Amino acid sequence: MSKPDPRKQNGHRRRQTRARILARDTHCALCGQWIDKTLTTIPGQHGPKCTGQTPNHQPCPGCIPHPHRAEVDEDIPVSRGGSPHSLDNCALMHRQCNQWKSNQTLAEAQQQLTTQNTQHTTATPQQTTTRINW
Repeated sequence: MSKPDPRKQNGHRRRQTRARILARDTHCALCGQWIDKTLTTIPGQHGPKCTGQTPNHQPCPGCIPHPHRAEVDEDIPVSRGGSPHSLDNCALMHRQCNQWKSNQTLAEAQQQLTTQNTQHTTATPQQTTTRINW
């Protein structure tokens, strides 16, 4: 039997931690770029299960998460024993930076970026996915 996800065990505490991190941080912990906290989804783009309507029968504005939206990430991942409730272990990141970091610690991910950049590669988390041209 699998262990329950600690991020969902104490929802109130996680929501408090998330609110504090959103209020405290303004830049991505990995790439260092500013994060627009108003971004949620990509307008007009829908997932495969989208019916085109919200539950209250309004048109769906878009349900694909924006790659630059704000996400709270754990420096030491929960999968490696980190706490999802500790303010010292949590930081703000772009969604795509968080996905790129995966289950690495922040230091490991930053080291990997440094290694890539010294090998004359220009790939950063901000460049690993397709940017949206508005």
